Amino acid sequence: MYKKVLVPLDGSELAETVFAYAKELAGRMGLELIFLHVCAPEERELLPMRRAYVEHAADVARCEAEEMQEKDGIKPECEVVPAQAEVAVGYPAEEILRYAEAHKADLILMATHGRSGIKRWAVGSVADKVLRTSQIPVWLVPAHASVEATREGLATRRILVPLDGSKLAESVLPHVETLAGQRGIDKAEVTLLRVCKPSVISFEYTGSGVPASRKKQADEELADCKRTTERYFARIRIRLEKGGMNTRAVVLEGEPADEIIRHAASNSYDLIVMASHGRSGISRWAYGSVAGKVLTSIAIPILLVRPAKPARGELDKYRTTVKLRDGSLMRLRPIKCGDDKKLAALFYRLSPDTVYLRFHSPLTQMSKKEVRRFCTVDYDDSFAMVATTGEGRRERIVGVIRYYRLPPGDVAETGIVVEDSYQGKGIGGHLIKQIAAIAREKGIRMLQGEVLPGNQAVMKLVKNSGFKVGRELDSGVYRVILHIG
Repeated sequence: MYKKVLVPLDGSELAETVFAYAKELAGRMGLELIFLHVCAPEERELLPMRRAYVEHAADVARCEAEEMQEKDGIKPECEVVPAQAEVAVGYPAEEILRYAEAHKADLILMATHGRSGIKRWAVGSVADKVLRTSQIPVWLVPAHASVEATREGLATRRILVPLDGSKLAESVLPHVETLAGQRGIDKAEVTLLRVCKPSVISFEYTGSGVPASRKKQADEELADCKRTTERYFARIRIRLEKGGMNTRAVVLEGEPADEIIRHAASNSYDLIVMASHGRSGISRWAYGSVAGKVLTSIAIPILLVRPAKPARGELDKYRTTVKLRDGSLMRLRPIKCGDDKKLAALFYRLSPDTVYLRFHSPLTQMSKKEVRRFCTVDYDDSFAMVATTGEGRRERIVGVIRYYRLPPGDVAETGIVVEDSYQGKGIGGHLIKQIAAIAREKGIRMLQGEVLPGNQAVMKLVKNSGFKVGRELDSGVYRVILHIG
């Protein structure tokens, strides 16, 4: 999986905290090291000195890696550990990313801070920019990590792997398996961690507080998360243990980022391997809210893996044009991050009754954060289709349906809404058939959702969907299940 590791250095002691990791990776995995120093345009006259510095770093890393191989009895894959030095002129983050792409690096290994030091930011500006843009994994070593921990970090290999049940989060597993294959050390100890987040019970209900059924449902969802996680982890543990790793599973309850931080701080881990995004999907940020908070809160090295986005052409197959009951045509397509303003406009065109029936609450506004969350999907564990009219700048969204996969993976929560003036034309039926076909393709057998008894339009919609429908009334709310598999 890894062949070339790019190691940016700026001449500071903080940046050189990565040195021990570079030596270990080269010696134990036979990787090529590329040390890169970026010289600012106004410092061109210092190029010879900077080149001498980075060449010396490459020589030292090569020698130490070879010494480590000899000490641990590791047979070298080549006569000399490959380590080279490069100097570029420009702005650090841009040059690091450009060089990584041009020279096909598989991994960027860098410190969280460099010459600017540790100020008020938890992650330095260069590391932050690299994280936001890099398409390859980034191994970040906290600048304030102890020298002892840095030297021993890879030798003990206690690895924490936070997962949330999504395919995106599981994209880290091949990286964990690769790291566990290092030579000259004992088995890796891998801890799989899942945090079950309690359901948020809305405080916007009127009357005498939250219905008992909502509290009961929240408790049942939490218990179900814990049960399904145990089965989910059992499958992954079998996979990892076949690769020679020792594993254990931990299931916690609470806010994911907070619990990951608390657990990591109270246990002796050498590395955290996690995806930059999980169930919340890939948005415009290079790392999602959970990974970002973990990264800025602990002093343990983190390998952040950015899940691959589907190629634009891969989503084109879901685009279609349908004929409505009045003979007009309507375009259906997957939602995209840039739809936030159009989705917000749809919300504010909905009548109060439609809003209440869809959200079970008399919402009057939707924050930008909420709108972005609805637009952010990973096109696997979460997917949304929109119905649109007009083209280009005149395009507007008049309907949307979304699913969100639930553990263990073959059931998904779904919700649908159509603008009032377009209801009764058959848009909802087309959206349900489209999302059901996509969900089946992704391995989902059932779609479920909550429907208020007064929402006769949706009840009629699911009844006429062509799928086997189940429903049960619990304290005034129907849980409707469509068997699509």
